[in-house]
Amino acid sequence: MIKWKEWIIFGAVSILLLLVLPLLNTLPNDSMFWLPDYYLNLFGKYLSLAIMAMGLGLLWGYAGILSLGQAVFFGLGAYSIGMHLMFNIGAEGSKYGDPLRPDFMVWVQIMELPWYWPPYRSFAFAVAATVLVPMIFALLFGYLMFRSRIQGVYIAIVTQALAFAAWLLFSRNETGLGGTNGLTDYKTVLGYSLLAPSTQRALYIITAVCLLGTYALLLWLTRGKMGHILRAIRDGENRLRFLGYSITGFKMFVFALSAGLAGLAGALYVPQVGIITPAQIGVMPSLEVVVWVAVGGREALIGGPLGAVLVSGLRSYLTTVAPVMWPFVLGSLFVATVLLFPQGLVGIPKQIERYMQRSGSRWMSGSRRTPLSAAASGPSEQPEKLLLDGEEVKAAEGAVSAGAVAHHLFGSRAEGNGAKKKVDGGLATEQLDKREEPILRVENVTVSFEGFLALRDLNFSLMDGELRFVIGPNGAGKTTMLDVICGKVKPIQGKVIFGQATNLLTLQEHEVANIGIGRKFQTPTVFPYHTVFDNLMLSLKTRKTVGAELVALRARQKQADLLEILEFVGLGLHTQTFAGVLSHGQRQWLEIAMLLGQEPKLLLVDEPVAGMTGRERDKTGVLLEAIAREHATVLVIEHDMEFVRHFSNTVTVLHEGSLLCEGKMQDVQNDPRVLEVYLGREEEEAHA
Repeated sequence: MIKWKEWIIFGAVSILLLLVLPLLNTLPNDSMFWLPDYYLNLFGKYLSLAIMAMGLGLLWGYAGILSLGQAVFFGLGAYSIGMHLMFNIGAEGSKYGDPLRPDFMVWVQIMELPWYWPPYRSFAFAVAATVLVPMIFALLFGYLMFRSRIQGVYIAIVTQALAFAAWLLFSRNETGLGGTNGLTDYKTVLGYSLLAPSTQRALYIITAVCLLGTYALLLWLTRGKMGHILRAIRDGENRLRFLGYSITGFKMFVFALSAGLAGLAGALYVPQVGIITPAQIGVMPSLEVVVWVAVGGREALIGGPLGAVLVSGLRSYLTTVAPVMWPFVLGSLFVATVLLFPQGLVGIPKQIERYMQRSGSRWMSGSRRTPLSAAASGPSEQPEKLLLDGEEVKAAEGAVSAGAVAHHLFGSRAEGNGAKKKVDGGLATEQLDKREEPILRVENVTVSFEGFLALRDLNFSLMDGELRFVIGPNGAGKTTMLDVICGKVKPIQGKVIFGQATNLLTLQEHEVANIGIGRKFQTPTVFPYHTVFDNLMLSLKTRKTVGAELVALRARQKQADLLEILEFVGLGLHTQTFAGVLSHGQRQWLEIAMLLGQEPKLLLVDEPVAGMTGRERDKTGVLLEAIAREHATVLVIEHDMEFVRHFSNTVTVLHEGSLLCEGKMQDVQNDPRVLEVYLGREEEEAHA
């Protein structure tokens, strides 16, 4: 949607909530446009619940974290303001005339105020606690949960257990919060009677302002790089971790933010309703919040508030005319939404549009081929020609020359950076050899998976500026070696030294990425719902912490560098294409581009040409050669022997977790040990 249209809608809703409805409430009772106090108060309650739903929409829809315990944070905020309102009752409003203790404490014979009650005499402390207490608790709970890498359905299970435990705790009289009866019978707030229509109107306006402010805050947050990061966590958490992001920190941030919004909602809810009990913080209220967000649409900020208002309104109506039917209606509504409208109410227009396109425009699909569909359709019908980003490279003697491909891929950049000129004679020479010291040393590394030794005293070294290929049969330990280097797997013995003295075994995956090691997986792990440019922007070498990303603007000065990388890998024409519609080969190149955006010193590339056509393999091989020549050391795991023969210089062979042999490809091919365990005797007999 165009931004100015969004601002028009936002302005219209703001005028409706902040001006029109309060003005209608102030009209004389006999006016046909008069809005009764009851309905304004009821709508204010709905708006407070909408704030909580918006927070869950951010957590679930953007970050992919389904929490079934949001009502716990709602209750923490609600009880915080409720405790202050209980102090406002005073001896005059107390049934027992006790000026120090609320009536329920006198009734259950709690002789002294618990230690956590006295600070809530202060209104400022109580208001701050409504947001800070839920956020602090969410940070502590989230740290334990996300640090253990609990994800998916297990987060839902753990948070549901939290909701049940909170309900049990708050229901006990010993907790000092009113037991099952909760906190109620409030009289005043800041000296104003809560029963006065003017006070209720003011509370409604404050709630509406908080809702609009929350929407503006989250809109700003999700439109920037933080929004891209949260969606990337949802779509590919592992890939983001290997780009250098501490996933635990970002998950804690969004979990705490949603908890703070739930606490704010609880603080606004209690003065308008007049009561808070444990029944409002248990499992069922938490499940209702999920239903609100699902019905409204979890992938849009407005979806949660829309679902909260509509479902809460339906609940108010049905619990009046047919209270027994409400649980069945709620469950049926959720099931119908999941099956028929998975994107919720806000997604229905797009769902109808897609249906119309499929049913009414199928005849167009066969007559139009976009450049992307042509790229994804496979090899050209003319095998003697190779198309690179719209340019034709003619083959010589039936094979495309690597020099021609490199020229069209990299142009003057490869020519200018790939070689140095002799000053005295002006003749072209090879680039100065950088391979004086190893950039990576793997020493006596052993990895055990429940007794199975994936690596056995492995020793391996890689020189700076080298393009090294590692081959071996399935189960030889190739991918495990990469996992050890990048921090994914910890060995039971050995050392992995990067550079001069950095021991990689003491670092986590994101820390390894941030010191200059990029990891490409066998299956392309790009973010399908981000554009090609946004994928690359996520990988840009910056401080990848929550604080840095909150204040970071999109680095316009870096855009030229990102576009240059995309041109380098052959994706310059697809900057605004969603990564999910790229061909397999293009996704492989995009992932390589994302690694280059990290400005790495070492690239770990796992089977880069698996599933590619012959032309895509050639282009990938030239690309890897150019990266090793101009950018970084490259370590490649590969099974395609023709590809290895054509592009390799030094080849390492692994077998049963150990280094079998190492050297030139021709020497490796003729090694009897390799013929025995990898290539087989057939090739030996064929040459005999």
